Amino acid sequence: MLYDKNMVELDKIKNLPLYLYRKRIGDFMIDASRINVEKLRTVLPKEPFVCLYSGGKDSALALSIACQYAQPYALVHSAGDDGFSYNHKYKADVIQSHADAMGIPLTVIKQNPKSNKFLHKLIVILKGYVKQGVQSMVTGTLYDLPSYEFNIKVAEIAGVKLCCPLWGLSSHDMLDGMEKHGIECVICTI
Repeated sequence: MLYDKNMVELDKIKNLPLYLYRKRIGDFMIDASRINVEKLRTVLPKEPFVCLYSGGKDSALALSIACQYAQPYALVHSAGDDGFSYNHKYKADVIQSHADAMGIPLTVIKQNPKSNKFLHKLIVILKGYVKQGVQSMVTGTLYDLPSYEFNIKVAEIAGVKLCCPLWGLSSHDMLDGMEKHGIECVICTI
């Protein structure tokens, strides 16, 4: 996918450190009790989606659940400039092998996810996918309110529906879901 900086409304993120961007997101602070859990967990049936995919158990299960209802269009993964996965510290080519095995195109953003450049690139990429018919963004977010707030704002700017099929699941339900979907985990970082 080509990176076109003109696709994003720069005034929304220009010169704003990500931690301040997250605080700005807090201007509409989310009360967890007011989140419509069913709506948040719902995957748009038969509609193409993009999955923010770390390669970990949460994003793998969210992707597997979403694939029951809709067609994955692409995976988006973040890796540092050194080529290592930002979240799990393995080479990004491991994620490429996941994508190849599943037959899903992969876009890797080689940028620290805590930087403005990452945020800008993510929004540009998502807007590009929207132009190609993508309607939702799937994440493995479970219960982390700052991540939810960040993702909902990114989705809003990019023009996609945020879908978090795991939102609020207990550890027991997560393990049951992983077993049901045949997901096996390997501990790669302690």
